[in-house]
Amino acid sequence: MKRISIILIVVFAVSVTFGQIRYFPSPQTILSSGFGEYRPSSSGLLPHFHMGVDFPTFSREGVEIRSVDSGYLYKIEIDNDSIYGYTVYIKHENYISLYAHLSGFATKARRIVESLMKEFPNRRVEVMFHDNEIFVQAGEVIGYSGRTGEALAPHCHLELRDLENKVAINPIPVLSISRPYDLKIHIESVRVDGETYPATNGLVVPIKTAIPKIDVLTYITFDKTFINPHVVSLEVNGREVYKVEFDSIKLSEFAQAPKVYGRDSTMRKYWFRMYSDVPLSVVKINEWNNIPELPARSRVTIRVRSDWDDEESFTFELVRR
Repeated sequence: MKRISIILIVVFAVSVTFGQIRYFPSPQTILSSGFGEYRPSSSGLLPHFHMGVDFPTFSREGVEIRSVDSGYLYKIEIDNDSIYGYTVYIKHENYISLYAHLSGFATKARRIVESLMKEFPNRRVEVMFHDNEIFVQAGEVIGYSGRTGEALAPHCHLELRDLENKVAINPIPVLSISRPYDLKIHIESVRVDGETYPATNGLVVPIKTAIPKIDVLTYITFDKTFINPHVVSLEVNGREVYKVEFDSIKLSEFAQAPKVYGRDSTMRKYWFRMYSDVPLSVVKINEWNNIPELPARSRVTIRVRSDWDDEESFTFELVRR
């Protein structure tokens, strides 16, 4: 598709408070991807954060995708070459929900989409709707699962955003998704100033720099699924000096994932940088600049927590040589 954006207004005769989410968007309520994950781009765009969650449709296109609650049609996007592909936005009382990678649109949007695709073939089209014009009932079918955009296989991608459409909110606690019974947190390796070590308690790592650069390879598994942790933090000599937490992400930070995830990160395993040189909404604590130099011997603990409050930790020592 040509990268031309057409914005249309169609007229017809972050503190976010969520009410009860009444419907899951797909028949499956098991996660296949988490909020804030690292995403290398398959379309040549920059790596980015995964701004929502995914639910599997077991590689089937055409599965009905439903609105999580009542609201009004806010926007639709038609662009198979973008990250999101065919997308529907619904504005609710306190938030916006987004459904991406669709193979098609349900009845209320289908005629509009078909008309515009004939009028503007091979172009990106965004259709904005006025408030309170096209009502969508909770549980109403709004589209069908697909793999448009950067989807590797058909699935349901859901995002929740604030009403200003500037912040993405973690849907996991909002949807009250049940904890997977076989969930396991993995802390696999630590990297200190470029050298990689197994994450074994009691590890002693020699350092020469005043403040070392620390990365940790960590991820969560259940069944055959890999997702990112909800919180990763670092303590030095009992003081928490760095913390990443995925409760919300500003849309303006979409392409800042390489500031949180280090080299060798993939869609399944995540190297978290335990330092950042830019302020980001997911970086809750960043106190490295207030530590002039580590003492000759320092005790370091990395803590990893899931969206369901499971926690694992790993402790090692840094020794100045």
